[in-house]
Amino acid sequence: MTSQNYSILEDSLGYLISFVGQRYKNEAWRRLRSFGITLEQWLVLNCLAVDEGICQRALAQRIDKEQPNTTRILDNMERKELIRRTPDPADRRAFLVFLTEKGKGFLEELVPVSRQLRDESIRGFSESEIKTVKELLRKFLANLD
Repeated sequence: MTSQNYSILEDSLGYLISFVGQRYKNEAWRRLRSFGITLEQWLVLNCLAVDEGICQRALAQRIDKEQPNTTRILDNMERKELIRRTPDPADRRAFLVFLTEKGKGFLEELVPVSRQLRDESIRGFSESEIKTVKELLRKFLANLD
């Protein structure tokens, strides 16, 4: 690749967003690995902390995973006793997902790890810049929907 092509790539908004996302994901994975948890499982724990009792289908959409992948993630988490699934009384084909006490404790243990990564990644940003980045990324996502 010529230096001119590399410069074009570096200036590509899509490339920059993808690259930052991948770097953040890799660093999160590295930090979570020592706790025996995957990034996907961490996302599930966070979703359930905010919306406990969410149906499995909605959870799959929230973490941006296909239903079969979400089922596999939840199966693993259930084996670790981090979550429990109960049939949805409104729809016998669906399941509601809840944190167990062990899952809640695990989440509390991991919050400082997540906060540290976040704080390190936004070091040098003002509150205004952080707000602007979030707003712009939300617009970017909305344009892709």
